[in-house]
Amino acid sequence: MFINTDPNFIVMLPLTKIICTIGPSCSSASKIEELYTEGLNVARINFSHGDYEQHKKIIENIRKVNNKYPDRKIGIGLDTKGPELRIKIQKEINVVKGDYLFIKNTPDIYTADEIFVDVSFSGFNGKKIFIDDGIFEMRVESVSENTIVAIAESDYTIKNNKRISMAGVKILEQYPTESDISDIKFGLLENVDYLFLSFVNSVEDVKKIKEIFVNEKVGVTPLLVPKIETLAALNNIKEILSVADGIMIARGDLAVEIGFENLFSAQKIISEECRKANKFFIVATQMIESMKNNLTPMRAEIMDIGNAVLDGCSAVMTSAETAMGCFPVQTVKMIRKILLNAENYMLTTETADGQVKDAYETPDSTNENSAVILFCTSKKCLPKTIKTYGNKKIFVITQNDNFLRCCAVFKGVFSINSCLTYDECLTNKDKLNEIKNIVEKECGSIKKLILINSTVKDYRMAIL
Repeated sequence: MFINTDPNFIVMLPLTKIICTIGPSCSSASKIEELYTEGLNVARINFSHGDYEQHKKIIENIRKVNNKYPDRKIGIGLDTKGPELRIKIQKEINVVKGDYLFIKNTPDIYTADEIFVDVSFSGFNGKKIFIDDGIFEMRVESVSENTIVAIAESDYTIKNNKRISMAGVKILEQYPTESDISDIKFGLLENVDYLFLSFVNSVEDVKKIKEIFVNEKVGVTPLLVPKIETLAALNNIKEILSVADGIMIARGDLAVEIGFENLFSAQKIISEECRKANKFFIVATQMIESMKNNLTPMRAEIMDIGNAVLDGCSAVMTSAETAMGCFPVQTVKMIRKILLNAENYMLTTETADGQVKDAYETPDSTNENSAVILFCTSKKCLPKTIKTYGNKKIFVITQNDNFLRCCAVFKGVFSINSCLTYDECLTNKDKLNEIKNIVEKECGSIKKLILINSTVKDYRMAIL
């Protein structure tokens, strides 16, 4: 029976990581700590909202929590704006299907019932315009130099600063934008751990971000995680993966770009390419959106999270559910429980289909209760170890604070803040038991420890 009813089971952490967007509902140190105790691994800061003072305060609060816990750390991800467009309105506009809407591109002449967008209207004629990840749709009736007249396709309340897009149309050309460059430099000064790169279209876009690292003479660079949310990025996925540390499947804008009905196959294609390239990937957008206002998720959301686990994702991500929701802590707790049950099914079922085996089985796929203790100094050793032992929890031994936080996004990888060495654990039983006690707090009783020393000049393994 794959359903685990052991009460201790649900307090464990899953292999699949949880990324939470931090916003007004959960930005205090105390609330971040609550999220952490329920399973938060990576805190995402969305630079499409807020200012540097607010972002800096969130980072300080995350650091406060990290300072309280010596081993498992919260990673910090900076999500860039990218070359996006957002609307400006003077007040909320309540729209009824069939209403005419007026969009202006001159900031000094739009009224309280009109929408301002800072862009040329060339190419808009006859198109459909989407707002808020495609939730609201308008059909363009006419275009002049400064005004678009569009018809609402549904009832909707338009709110300020929502994203606006058109399917298959690249509205802004520059990448990265001046705003992105400034934000990335801020992130480097704050020593963030990951850059989630919005609206990447090509391998050249990612290389331009790497040039910023060179120009800024960065020592420890954050992991680069391009967001696949355009048709161009989907078509260039193999090339983008070659220069990326991982990928985020940003399903909101991607669905608008490629058509909502094509999103399922796109997620499968991206996840397969990531597995082939041995790169981690994150599944994002409306994972458990209904818990923004409710204490229980929709059944389809439960299946969506389980499907992401089936695909072999490294992490799932919340957006408004935690940033602005009524129940951020309960949301993380629910995701953790869903992940644990999905993983338990994957690891114990005898009827798993080929996709489960491809995404979840590894060269060491025994179900024997064991854990991997990894001694290494670089994130480069993590993908290989995960590929071999990805169905087990991997504990990295390090005192490098950057490396401790870097581990937060990798599937099944946890960190132990210790100066112990591989040789000390082999020769000193007390030292080994010290590590084993930490591991068993997370894994329960274990039968076997797999010790791996992985450095450039020295690779050794022992089973104890």
